[in-house]
Amino acid sequence: MKTIISFLLLSFLFISQNIFAQNSRIWTATSWGGGGSNAGAILQSDSTGKNFHVVYNCNSLVCGNIQTGFTLANTGKLYAVAHRYSSNINSSPLYSCTDSEIVFSLDTSNFTLKEINNLYADNKKEGSSIFSEMINAPNGMLYGLSGAGGLHQKGTIFQLNPFTDSLVAIYHFNDSSGAYPFGKLLIANDGNFYGMTKKGISSNNQVFGVIFKFNPNTKDYKIVHSFNNYNTGMEPGLNSLIQANNNKIYGTSPFGGINGVGILFELDLKNDSFKIVYDFDTLTGSYPNSGLIQATDGKLYGTAEEGGANKLGVLFSFDLINSIFTDLFDFDFSNGANPMKSLIQTSSGKLMGCTTYGSGTPNVNGGVVYSFDINTNSFEKLLDIYDTYTNIGYHLNGSVLETGGRPINPPTIFYNSSNINELKINPNPIEDLIKLDIPSNEVLSIKVFNELGQLVKESQSPSSQLDIKNLQPGYYLVTTKTKEKAYQNKIVKK
Repeated sequence: MKTIISFLLLSFLFISQNIFAQNSRIWTATSWGGGGSNAGAILQSDSTGKNFHVVYNCNSLVCGNIQTGFTLANTGKLYAVAHRYSSNINSSPLYSCTDSEIVFSLDTSNFTLKEINNLYADNKKEGSSIFSEMINAPNGMLYGLSGAGGLHQKGTIFQLNPFTDSLVAIYHFNDSSGAYPFGKLLIANDGNFYGMTKKGISSNNQVFGVIFKFNPNTKDYKIVHSFNNYNTGMEPGLNSLIQANNNKIYGTSPFGGINGVGILFELDLKNDSFKIVYDFDTLTGSYPNSGLIQATDGKLYGTAEEGGANKLGVLFSFDLINSIFTDLFDFDFSNGANPMKSLIQTSSGKLMGCTTYGSGTPNVNGGVVYSFDINTNSFEKLLDIYDTYTNIGYHLNGSVLETGGRPINPPTIFYNSSNINELKINPNPIEDLIKLDIPSNEVLSIKVFNELGQLVKESQSPSSQLDIKNLQPGYYLVTTKTKEKAYQNKIVKK
């Protein structure tokens, strides 16, 4: 009987995954050229990533020269940041405006754009030089890092409310906190934001950047690690952090280390201890300048901008259990070159990413979109920008994004990780009724969150059961509290 149940569960998960994949869309953008005003275009494909087409030709008025990936808000709109440059004035009269930086939204139902904030027109007081996508927090707000601007011109942490389209800086970096954060924020399971700055404390010339912790509720800021020695890494730029399933944080630095070409490190939140777990080298990849992801096989995956067999960058994996680094693919220009943006794992299970440079034709640096199957270790080029760059533009400066598919990683809920316990739920998958293995008189609340981190069902009464028959089939996170403990676990709703 157990074998039959396990087979049915695996079959259900496989079918669900394929249904989600069929309904998903892949998004990216070019930053130059295209059929509009030589300012790039917004592209969309089905879940295969092989059928990209233009949904919006950018111009200098709103979305010219997109420099970040897209972020999906709970409103269903996509948000990104575009930089428009007066140096392009000769290519179009629309570029007669001065340099500016525009935060904008895209309504995916009708492909209309809206300017949210012109950071330059606002004297950069909320920040500027945004080069990484924002994150969607469980409270429905979007948060991001700006590498410059703010009160001290050292960068900011900012909040964007997608319901009111208001943007405000909630922390201003300064000479004593580290400066110039260009990467993406991480929401850890302790409820804090974590990120990195490219430069360190100005009073100490030996500090080459910091890892920081920021509480979005109290606004408390703390430096948890300083890159103060060349051998231990330095100057993280577009690099971002992730939290793995062992609750530790992992990231990369593009410089320093034993070989001088970057490190992969681990940060234990229990005591803020920092440890290098791998030193990059020129033979198997150097200068990692993007974030990591943890795929469903438990391994970390990422890219290095240079090095490898062709000196044009690599796609790599790192086995956390055995501490084994593997160079999986060497970029060769025809399949892309110099990857600088983070990967995603799509609902099909494959990794997907893009390169800013490289193409199927020598000396044409248009960039490519690619996928990598972690089960077969096979690489596939999905879009060669050169083949169609006159229509869709060139230079992919942002990460790819999947919408409509089942996210591989569940949303992060703001609980203290030291008090989290595994919630036993039986049966799972669930058809209509959640049944907790906790006595009813001990339960204070039960909450159910969807894949976007939205609260979709809640009970505040003492009960170990919750009816969810009206919820759509999919993946959810269930949390509950007793007087002494907090619990959580993922469920599948049939």
